[in-house]
Amino acid sequence: MRNIMFNVFSDGEKRKAYVMDYSENNKGNRWYSEEEARKIFKDKEILINKYTGIFGKENVKFNFSGGLKAFLAGESISCEMINEVLEGKI
Repeated sequence: MRNIMFNVFSDGEKRKAYVMDYSENNKGNRWYSEEEARKIFKDKEILINKYTGIFGKENVKFNFSGGLKAFLAGESISCEMINEVLEGKI
């Protein structure tokens, strides 16, 4: 997975990563910074380490609501992006 990510993002452009997963500990549908995610979702430490290791902790947001609910949690993801996911384009 790491090799795939490095190949995709090897053009030197600064990227942001939005990681969606599910956790029983999730109490709300929102995006968390790396620091917040580590405090609240101790069961996701490996996943958090994986993505912050690739993108850097300042460039990653986490949502543990699962599935499409994560797309509805913030303004940073557009309706167009939701449609692309639903249509299998990304």
